[in-house]
Amino acid sequence: MKYFILFVLSTLITSCDSSNTNSLSGKYTTKTCKIAPESFGSHEGKYGKSIYEFISDNTIQIYAQFYTGAACNEETELVLFEARGNEIIFNDLGEVDLQEGIKGNKISLLIPTQDEPSSIEAFYTVNNSETCFSNSIRFTTYSFSVHQSGTDAIDFEECLIQHQP
Repeated sequence: MKYFILFVLSTLITSCDSSNTNSLSGKYTTKTCKIAPESFGSHEGKYGKSIYEFISDNTIQIYAQFYTGAACNEETELVLFEARGNEIIFNDLGEVDLQEGIKGNKISLLIPTQDEPSSIEAFYTVNNSETCFSNSIRFTTYSFSVHQSGTDAIDFEECLIQHQP
């Protein structure tokens, strides 16, 4: 009986541990509709936005959603940027107090490169239903980038919004 109680207590404690939860899971899109650059080949000149999908297996899938016009309101084609197995790996490290005096989360990213993976820690917060990241990482239309010299300050201009299919 004593072991059964210990097992139940252990299970309850483990299930209440929020460090393994991933509050970023879901699809997010950039707010800005832009013309695809020359490097997009057959998609050059099409209008689009980027979609970043934070998957429960802690990977990020990156897509381009193309549209028929500059208003980006009639979808035409969804294109996956990263091949499976070459994704960015993320881990939500939990809630922290940000330098802006608000609550946010710390996140670590493992980014595949030609040599060996690169890692970085950054921050994010949800502000008026927009998910905003620190200046050290940028999720923008047609571009994900890491800035090792970037600050921990949150960039409230380049936020992602919850994707509406």
